[in-house]
Amino acid sequence: MKSVIHSWKTPIVFISESHSPFVNLSFEDYLFRNHVSTVLLLLYRNDRSIIIGRNQNPWIEVDLKYMNERKITLVRRQSGGGAVFHDLGNTNYCLMTSRLSFDRKKTLQMVVDALHLAGRFVSMNKRYDLVFGSDMLKVSGSAFKISKDRAYQHGTMLLNTDLTSLKSLLTNLNLSIDAKGVQSISSAVGNLGLSHEDFCRHLCSIFQDKYNSGKPIPIHRVSYEDICSIDSVQDRILEMKHWSWVYGQTPEFTNRLAHTFTWGCVNVYIVCRRGLFFHIQVESNTELPFVFEEICHELIGRRYVADEIYSFLYTIETSPGIKKELIQFLEWLAVSI
Repeated sequence: MKSVIHSWKTPIVFISESHSPFVNLSFEDYLFRNHVSTVLLLLYRNDRSIIIGRNQNPWIEVDLKYMNERKITLVRRQSGGGAVFHDLGNTNYCLMTSRLSFDRKKTLQMVVDALHLAGRFVSMNKRYDLVFGSDMLKVSGSAFKISKDRAYQHGTMLLNTDLTSLKSLLTNLNLSIDAKGVQSISSAVGNLGLSHEDFCRHLCSIFQDKYNSGKPIPIHRVSYEDICSIDSVQDRILEMKHWSWVYGQTPEFTNRLAHTFTWGCVNVYIVCRRGLFFHIQVESNTELPFVFEEICHELIGRRYVADEIYSFLYTIETSPGIKKELIQFLEWLAVSI
């Protein structure tokens, strides 16, 4: 496997037969870092997952409750751009070139030409999305990454994806959060009704025409085992699964919450840094805010998830003299973040 990757000097295609988003994105990163001598096209599909951009905030991009209930994987990729939903009805492409040869329009035009060959007459809009039909539905979005001497552009292709899940997962009405970072731009989406095999075949054909004067290009189908046999890919997979990358990479954000209980009103100001509670300030028209703040101080440094609050709540519920108001407050806070 390594010998193929490092020795090839002419354009080459890899088609991954793995459906793991962690494996495929780690392999993509490995190829980008190690295969520097030629133009390369990578094609792959992932099981149901949400892929967010390098500098995005999952708490505002994704309905995390819906995602967790359906056991859908959250992945943060290396490139920028917006959040996307992957399933086996979506095919992903990645074109790697030298930095000097990198051209977003040229890459997308290659994809457009492949779809025209398949009888799907898409066009490119001003945001570099590919749109289709009289309603100009978005069928493909893309992102890119540039290093010292290499660049890549990768994108989705909605062929027969589950659009209901896509819309539900990427809809989050958490308007109380004030965040930095890149936010996704919502668009109406649609499917092309094309098979994965046909899309790959037509894209490989156009890739061959554009980058090898129509001469045959080697196509390597790589399995999960092939990819995971590369030590550095295994290391990258572990890094990509770690909390510090998936959630901890999130730019600092604040959340302002308010609620009226039977015993009074509470306003909470939270600062989240690296996916952890960093600062919590509580205001109330009762005599309890200082008690609340003292308790909330114990959350500092914990992960910004409901389970951490419930875990903390469990440890204090059995404490003698604990106020019912405090328990109600923490239960509300857990479902509100």
